[in-house]
Amino acid sequence: GGLVVYGSFIGTVLAAAIFLWRRKLPALAMCDLFSAGLLLGVCIGRIGCLMNGCCWAGSCGDSALGITFPPGSPPYLHQLETGLLLGIESEPIEGTRARVIQQITPGSNADQQGLKSGDKIVAFERPRNEELNRMRRGETVGDALTTLTTSDGRRITWEFRQLRARSEPVYPVQILSSVNALLLCWFLWAYHPHRRRDGEVVALMMTIYPITRILLEMIRTDELGILPTVLPFEVSPSQGVSFIILVLAGAMWWFVLSRPQASALPVAADGSG
Repeated sequence: GGLVVYGSFIGTVLAAAIFLWRRKLPALAMCDLFSAGLLLGVCIGRIGCLMNGCCWAGSCGDSALGITFPPGSPPYLHQLETGLLLGIESEPIEGTRARVIQQITPGSNADQQGLKSGDKIVAFERPRNEELNRMRRGETVGDALTTLTTSDGRRITWEFRQLRARSEPVYPVQILSSVNALLLCWFLWAYHPHRRRDGEVVALMMTIYPITRILLEMIRTDELGILPTVLPFEVSPSQGVSFIILVLAGAMWWFVLSRPQASALPVAADGSG
């Protein structure tokens, strides 16, 4: 629904700029104060992502780190619609909504229905939302069907009881993101008393967080790449914004380091500031 970390960050920057300008407060010094709290908000928000099931990562096989999600959750629906929960490994056909089957897991639901590598899936129907909610509560839903149609006209249907009760294990990227933000919050808070110039703390945040975000995005599968033809690898929207913020961080460091060592905030008696 548009509620993403970088979207809120951009909105916050605009609101803070207006507030600081109207109150005539020292912008760099105040941004240093805001930085740790901003990362703490990200830490708490990622726990919300975990509970909602959004911002999920790719399948991690039998790894002990894996976590699973119930029916109706975004990871479960994604794995169902791409065929993973049916034993299908597929790739989208560019320019269409169809998918081509790359591999079938022996003994899986798809294998039992005679699907093979090279078959094209041109349509997919999943259970309705109310049925998925009933499944999540553990209720029996006999009329909930999953149907896919192949390019040769076959319609193959499974009842919900034939499907997995939970998603395939995925990497716990929401937990990793939360821990990452918490550690960065602690680091910025600990660095704040040792800053030599106003702006150093926010410049650190703008340098470190985008780098960690780029790395975390590499295991997420909820966002499509937006620059597949420009770089040798796909870049998600959040990675694209991260690269832009890194460039801005370079400009911020140049500006901050060109200023004399001083702070607009009162300095404590012990000199910690």
